[in-house]
Amino acid sequence: DANNLTGKVVALPQRDDIDLTIEEHLIVELYSR
Repeated sequence: DANNLTGKVVALPQRDDIDLTIEEHLIVELYSR
């Protein structure tokens, strides 16, 4: 809704929806500290 600046999440993104190259082991390493 542009007037109220609100939106609705209709579905959570799946891994296949993300078209970026992500090195998951680096994310796990960062958050395991």
